[in-house]
Amino acid sequence: MGEKHWLRQVAVIWAAAAGWAVAIEQGGLARAEEVRPAEWVEVVRPAELKVENQVVGRLIPGTLVQRQQTQGTWLWVQQEGRSGWVQADQVQKAQVRRPGILEFPSGLFLEYDEDEEAAIYTVPEGPNRCFAYVTKGARGQRVVVNGRPGRLYDEIVEVALSRDGQRWAYVAKKGEKELVVLDGQEGPEYNRVGLMGIFDLIFSADGKRLAYPAQKGQKWVMVLDGREGPEYDDMSPCNFSADGRHVAYPAQKGPKWVMVLDGREGPEYDQIGYPFLNDDGSRIIYSAKRGEKERIVVDGQEGPEYDDIDDVELSPDGRRIAYAAQRDQKDRVVLDGQEGPEYTMIFSLEFSPDSRRIMYFVKKGQPLQRDAKELVVIDGQAGPEYDDVMYGIFSPDSRRMAYKAKKGAKELLVLDGREGPEYDKVTKFLFSPSGEHFAYAAVRDKKAMVVQDGREGPAYEKIHSLVFSPDGRRLAYAAQKGPKWVVVLNGQELEPYDRIEKETVAFLEDGGITYYAVEAKFLRHVVHLP
Repeated sequence: MGEKHWLRQVAVIWAAAAGWAVAIEQGGLARAEEVRPAEWVEVVRPAELKVENQVVGRLIPGTLVQRQQTQGTWLWVQQEGRSGWVQADQVQKAQVRRPGILEFPSGLFLEYDEDEEAAIYTVPEGPNRCFAYVTKGARGQRVVVNGRPGRLYDEIVEVALSRDGQRWAYVAKKGEKELVVLDGQEGPEYNRVGLMGIFDLIFSADGKRLAYPAQKGQKWVMVLDGREGPEYDDMSPCNFSADGRHVAYPAQKGPKWVMVLDGREGPEYDQIGYPFLNDDGSRIIYSAKRGEKERIVVDGQEGPEYDDIDDVELSPDGRRIAYAAQRDQKDRVVLDGQEGPEYTMIFSLEFSPDSRRIMYFVKKGQPLQRDAKELVVIDGQAGPEYDDVMYGIFSPDSRRMAYKAKKGAKELLVLDGREGPEYDKVTKFLFSPSGEHFAYAAVRDKKAMVVQDGREGPAYEKIHSLVFSPDGRRLAYAAQKGPKWVVVLNGQELEPYDRIEKETVAFLEDGGITYYAVEAKFLRHVVHLP
């Protein structure tokens, strides 16, 4: 046996033993070609990421991966710390707009109403960044996921994306019936799917499971992983434990309600609130009403009675419970079983990421008093009074805190207890991943700007999609400049387009930046190399 023939046979046997699907061309093993530097490619069809014939991940259309090797009809790619083989016909190469700027055409762009905020759905972070929206035309409506249009339906009711961006689902109307489309596949038809038209499609945290309520005739069932549960007279949306193994939902049997946990019914009440489960599902918390009184039920044990209970919160570590409770027309926060001070109204309870801190908003004065003041209570300490207080956040490390407040007609941000300058409007605000930096978008005299660590940036017509890089050293956002839109990266304007899609700006693992842009009605997936 000749040396070349022997080496070829050994290579074929070794590749087969490893489980690799490789191309055998003209009697010989296709040579692996190493790509230096690694080249960005875009997944155009649902793909499996394989290593030694084992599926190690799934990639949805629109996912960006780096091609490192080519072996026959297979590519060795890397994506956010994961590597494996994909078939070459499942990806497309980029078009080079100019050096350092790549574009992946996604086909003819289907217009939607830019003012309809609820029509846009995104998962801008993580391995599979997902961008979806609903289009509406004379022939019907459809969902477009990462530039790929789905089937036409009479109406799209709700769209949901899994947290990892790998799966998507939506409720569609077909004549008098409704159905769920999961990853492009139609499910069974029902009289109605969902209760509210929003937050009815629930993915587990890992994206592997989907649950939704559906009406069959006069009864309701919870559809979990494609299988129908028992029939009830009515039900409310469900909640998964963080590990995805447990699911709970309130259901009505005649005049009474029960909490259904993993198919098992709890005690009956007149009303039952939304369930909260800890990470492994070993704890379940919900509010329940019997007669005129309401209480918190923790693992089947009833707490003290109140006239009303609202804003139930379970801390991220699953160990602490907080809720707003009303007695004698006064609200107080009950934290770990201890009552706090009384206020006219309490709302928007929020635990810090480390579960050690808590904040909530309160209204003072009489219940119907129009000029009643509002304030924020952080760790039991009441802050200054404002005409209105809105949405607050903790930094990822839980050390810092910011919220939006209103003085008269002006809005401002309160960061770590210190007031910032007043603006006509303050929009999105965020901390960097380490909590060291802080940025927000604001409007003054009809001009928008980004304020980073107290310094105002240049003025634009509009601004959206603020995002910090993982190391917190860079900030990017989309800005309108005249008739065009640009992504601004650390103060530098990148390539102009007709539109930059909202909440699609994201940083890549190699330090590059990506987003969806529109030019001449065509949607493009844009990559700026570092």
